[in-house]
Formats: sequence, C-alpha cells, structure tokens
Amino acid sequence: DSQNLTNVAQGNATLQGAVYGIYKEDGTKLTEITTNGTGYVKSDYLSSIGKLYVQEIRPSVGYKLDTTKYYVELSNGNLEPTIQVKEEVIEGKIKITKLDNETNSCKAQGEATLIGAKYKIVNSKGEVVETLTIGNDCTAISKSLPYDNYKVIEEQSSVGYYIDKNSYNVSINEEKTYDVISKEQVIKGKIKVNKIDSENNSCVAQGQAVLKGATYEILDLKGNVADTITIDENCTATSKYLPYGHYKIKEKTSSKGYYLDTNVYNANITED
Repeated sequence: DSQNLTNVAQGNATLQGAVYGIYKEDGTKLTEITTNGTGYVKSDYLSSIGKLYVQEIRPSVGYKLDTTKYYVELSNGNLEPTIQVKEEVIEGKIKITKLDNETNSCKAQGEATLIGAKYKIVNSKGEVVETLTIGNDCTAISKSLPYDNYKVIEEQSSVGYYIDKNSYNVSINEEKTYDVISKEQVIKGKIKVNKIDSENNSCVAQGQAVLKGATYEILDLKGNVADTITIDENCTATSKYLPYGHYKIKEKTSSKGYYLDTNVYNANITED
C-alpha cells in the first residue's frame, strides 16, 4: 500500500487479485501473474531473458490501476529479480448537509440553530474514523477515506433540534465526494394563557363584564408576532406550535368590562 508502506490493505480494499503482465521490451506479453492475499506473486521461469517490464493489467478490489512499467533485467546471473510495487487505494470524502425538515433549507426556526451538530463516521469494522461538526454553511466534509462501507450517525444534536436517529450508509468505491443529507426536526411547544378575574381569582367575571374575547399577541425575541390568540369560554387560549425560543405575551385587546392588562409575560419553549 503506497500510504502505509505495508502489505496490509486499507479499509475494505484488498491487495489480493491484482493481475500483472510480464512483457518483453517490444511489448510482447510473456505471461500473466496474480497477487495473493499478502500482495505477493512469483512467476514461473520465463522463456526469455533480457530487458523485460511488468505492468498491471487489472487492479485488486479497492485500488487504482497502476499504469507504470517496471523494468527489470533478466540474466543468467539474475534469474529472480524482485520488484516492489506501491498501490494507491481508492479514496473518497463524505459531505454532510444538515437541513431543517420543514423549511428544507439551512434556515433554522426560532432561536434554534443547525450549526454545531456532531456526526461520527464509522467504518465496516465498527471503528469511528472521524467526527465532524456542522459549520456555518450547514455542512461538514470528511477527510479522504479509503475504499470501505461507512455509516454516518449523529451523536450530538444542535441547539433547539432533536437528534437525527437515522443511520446513513455510504459505500466509497470511487474517487468523489458522497453526499449525506440529514433533515432535522426543530423542538416545538405551545403557549397556554389563562385569564382570571384579579379579585375573585377565578374564571367568573363580575357584573356584566366577560373574560372571553380578550386577545393576546405572542412575540418572538425579534419582536415579531408569532401568533395571536383569543380567550375562549373556559378563560383560556392556546397558541399553535411554536419553535424553540423565548417569547413575550402581551394583551392586545381587553375583554368587555375589563381594563387592558399592561403586564408582559415571558415563556420559554425548550421542549415539546
């Protein structure tokens, strides 16, 4: 192997099965030989001596074809010359792209973020060969990995998102970048407002006043209205599902017979 300089193949590749031709200097093929499990092969005695060359015809699984011609001089004094051939393993990279599964983009919802999620890449032996962290562009790219079957698994989710429980299979068998798209579900929750009379501390209104009908605005951290809700006959109102973040609740319009509540209430959605 040209990288580890041993006869131990990388990943799921093998040095066994490479086919080499032995040729006269004029290109006449004398024989073919095939490497064994250690990458070694020895030819039978040849019918010709003189200047010869050895060239790979077909590579072993997981390695590139070596087109180099390795020249040797075969003579009565040197009937068993040795050639050392260094094979280059096929390598590829894995690119992980993390998207919000609702926006189908790199745009996170609420105060959540897609940045910072960690993924591990596991080879066919179950070894973790690399751990990647999603960057500002919602991607992460591995180093060059040798011919093998890999699994990509999220081991730490980014803030505001659930962990992706899927395991993504990647088989590196050619030189290219393999894409993995991981779509994430943002954490969501609802905000419930209970409206009561400040004197009797209950849902029973006084006189001809009513608690029903008051409206409240729910504002996100940027001051945008995330939802508007209206108090019902049970003196409650519940928002739609809102993404991970901090919210403020303000009464927009009071109900009949009541003053407007000028208090601002805080609510944090950190779990569903």
